[in-house]
Amino acid sequence: MITVRNRTLIIPEGERVIGTDYDSNSEVRHFRVERAPGGVDISHLAFRIDLMYEGEIYDTCLLEREENEAGIIMTWNIAASNVAHVGTVWISLRGLDENGTVKWGTDKAPVYVRGSVNTPDNVGITEFEQYEKKVEDALKKMDETKSAADQATKRANAAVQEAEKSIEGASKSATSAAGMADLSEAWAHGKTGYQDNDKDNSKYWSDQSKSRAEEANTSAEEAKSEAERAAGYAESISPLEDKGLYVPETEYGKNDLVRYNNDLYRCKKDGVTSIPAEGDDWSLFLHSPATLNDMTGADVQGFLGSAGATGVNAQLLIDAIADKVATKLLLKSDVTSQIINDATKAASAAAVYAIQQRIGTGDLPSGMNDIISGLVALNSNIECNNVTVQSAPGTIVDKEITFKTPFDTVPKVIVSIESDTANSNYGKITAFINNRSKTGFVIRLANASENNLTPALTWLAIAK
Repeated sequence: MITVRNRTLIIPEGERVIGTDYDSNSEVRHFRVERAPGGVDISHLAFRIDLMYEGEIYDTCLLEREENEAGIIMTWNIAASNVAHVGTVWISLRGLDENGTVKWGTDKAPVYVRGSVNTPDNVGITEFEQYEKKVEDALKKMDETKSAADQATKRANAAVQEAEKSIEGASKSATSAAGMADLSEAWAHGKTGYQDNDKDNSKYWSDQSKSRAEEANTSAEEAKSEAERAAGYAESISPLEDKGLYVPETEYGKNDLVRYNNDLYRCKKDGVTSIPAEGDDWSLFLHSPATLNDMTGADVQGFLGSAGATGVNAQLLIDAIADKVATKLLLKSDVTSQIINDATKAASAAAVYAIQQRIGTGDLPSGMNDIISGLVALNSNIECNNVTVQSAPGTIVDKEITFKTPFDTVPKVIVSIESDTANSNYGKITAFINNRSKTGFVIRLANASENNLTPALTWLAIAK
């Protein structure tokens, strides 16, 4: 991650090489910028990265952008054209708004392109081609959306056809009901065009007429329901756009999705500025439980009843488990103050204190909380080693010693000559200590004899 601080690009060592002249789309770099580095919000700007190669060759790339709590994160997808020239590449970031009234830029900083063997010719992608690619991607998404809309239209047309059939059936049923009503009237009272009947069938035919009328009404209601369902389905598959968290006083459009109070709402129409709530402007798209009381789960162990029961209140289930842990899993009789080897017992505070007294952790030096950390501290404060130093007669020789691990404070150092020789000349050698520091010291060897001597020296460094 490359950080922009006070307009300076702070580039980690491992990110300074952006590729070789053979590469193509195999590296990315991320830039992190504050939303208002100079006191002015620049999060709405369009950002680019400018490149200058040796020989004053220039290039420009668009940067993809996203925002989070840390600021603005910009991504540079390194194309083949960006690494076509081997050597030092100077880069800088710039941003401007759509009107060109707000402009922002950084200092330039160096990155590097390394050479490779048998690199073929590369054809780079220009900024215009990047725009073309984004347009092609957008058109592809539009085609996918249009295809989904076409499918929805087909389903809606099919639903409308079914509705028309239902309405036609309802119309026929209504016509049949009217005919039955006329026939029942003829049977009841006699009517021109109908043959008299000496039986009293008026009630029967009246009931038949009423039944047919009710069937016609039901068919009409079903047709209306199918039409409404088709319209709702056509609307539901329209493209939805996630707008993130709800921002007060922001204008939202139809099919925008926003998160508010842990729930997801869909905007029903354009130009909505009201707070999300079920109603004319918004519909609840997805509800998220706010507390454990709003959630249910499976009682696998049967803490609240039958094992495997579903739909159990999550808060009650957690409370039951906590009660088991507190009152059932560890009985008071299972706790002992004796230091014994019994897997069915648990040590009490008194037993733990007795163990601590036996270990003697209370007598540890200041700053050591336990034996392990004390031993680690002691080991890290001591270092010793052996070294041989060759010296000529009547000379003083310096031997520089470097500690394996630097000390926190300057240590005390002891140097001793280690030898089982019977040569008395070794008694004319004196070892001194010079230039002690946290990282090492110097052994100064004085040879007062008349011989070349190579004594073995043992040194010990101890820090407090």
